[in-house]
Amino acid sequence: MAKLLFIIAIVVISAIKTSAQTYTGTVKDSANAPLHGANLIAIPDSDDLNMAFSISDEKGRYRLNLEKDSSYVIEISYLGYQKIIDSIIASRDIQKDYTMQASNESLEEVLIKKKMAVVVKEDTTIYRTDVFKTGEERKLREVLNKLPGVEVDREGTITVNGKKVDKLMVDGKTFFTGDSKLAVENIPADAVDEVEVLDNYSEIPFLKGLEDSDKMAMNIKLSEGKKKFAFGDIEVGGGVEDRYSLHPTLFYYSPKTSVNVIGDFNNTGQKSFSMQDYINFEGGYLSLMDRPNASSIYNDDFAQFLRNEDFTYNKNEFGAFNIAQEITSDLDLNAYTIISNNKLETLEEYNITYIDEERGLDEFRETRQNNDLFFTLNKLQLRYRPNPDEDLTYDAYVKTSSATANGILNSFTPVDSTFINTMANPDGIDFTQHLNYSKQFSFEHTTTLNVDYKYSKNENDKDWLFNEPIFNTIIPFVEEDSLHLFQQV
Repeated sequence: MAKLLFIIAIVVISAIKTSAQTYTGTVKDSANAPLHGANLIAIPDSDDLNMAFSISDEKGRYRLNLEKDSSYVIEISYLGYQKIIDSIIASRDIQKDYTMQASNESLEEVLIKKKMAVVVKEDTTIYRTDVFKTGEERKLREVLNKLPGVEVDREGTITVNGKKVDKLMVDGKTFFTGDSKLAVENIPADAVDEVEVLDNYSEIPFLKGLEDSDKMAMNIKLSEGKKKFAFGDIEVGGGVEDRYSLHPTLFYYSPKTSVNVIGDFNNTGQKSFSMQDYINFEGGYLSLMDRPNASSIYNDDFAQFLRNEDFTYNKNEFGAFNIAQEITSDLDLNAYTIISNNKLETLEEYNITYIDEERGLDEFRETRQNNDLFFTLNKLQLRYRPNPDEDLTYDAYVKTSSATANGILNSFTPVDSTFINTMANPDGIDFTQHLNYSKQFSFEHTTTLNVDYKYSKNENDKDWLFNEPIFNTIIPFVEEDSLHLFQQV
């Protein structure tokens, strides 16, 4: 029986492997030089099969995956060269090289009846999505997954030929915070006309080539009549022990205005606003890479709270509002506000054994924390581009924080017991301004000016209550059952 199952498995695997045939080779010119970016389209005779598509690489190599025993018409095109049309039957794996001849025709008038499926121009690749769509797609995710070389994973991350897309735009403007997950899950498929992939992308176009940039951006061009759309959802939940969860989201997009509203109210410990969302509100990884103090975002109080996953009780009250507005054709505004009010309780317990040469000592240690945290994060960005050779950007950040933190540490041994109770009331405000001005005087002369200003005021009153003196070699304490130490900063 086992042998029979093994034979069946081999037959099934063989059938799977032979269900598709590969069609490979190279595309070169008449001088035997490889052509990079030649378009190859395999058009099946049967309407039940999908077209296959490939772009030749820097060595002129291509690869098409075709259905076995199916007939195809192969069309090979390259700007400035005569089109090649070939017919094949994919009865087996085929390797075939093509040589393209330069086009010497000079036409008075050119009538374009059909756009090419994919166009490669230096660092830009343009996909005509109508060639690849079947009409069954609902969201942008399904459209992108049908484009050659483009993949979208479960988290909404987009890669093109294995390289991650750092920023997503719609009609040349940042889609909300540039996060690809929101776009692939919500932009309607029938609204997509073209997809542009921009390699070595720069926020300031005339600085491209002057900066060492390895960033990639994707621009979604919308179809006419599909320039405005709104989407959103609301999650409501309840459970035992008075558990509740309310999570509304609302998004609106138009060529001149986009609005993003996120709410999260729960006592289940769930953080609908994650560290990734925080980075996205700051402009995404692409923006952080250009910011001199980018590492500070990972270390501020709000980020540490988002990363804290260990607690016995957690209540979240959170709201975020983001707006991007085209004020004039030269001036854009981008602003957001985040408000977070949280209650967090934690508990840590340790059983510790100390061993020395004479005897051992067992200690039970318990640490409890009870924190109420209130944060506001606010950002305003103005971007002025009076002409293609100038760029002026102003960023203002305001962060306020207020908290009440109570902590108690109890230590019990067979011979003694101690406690330290800490009460703190941190309160702070940070105001940061960043100004960037770039101008291209000529192709050889470009200037960039950066100005930063930061104001910070933080206060933290602490009160320690304990039953044994600490720092007794520095601070003289009077023997009491309980002692107080107060610090004002």
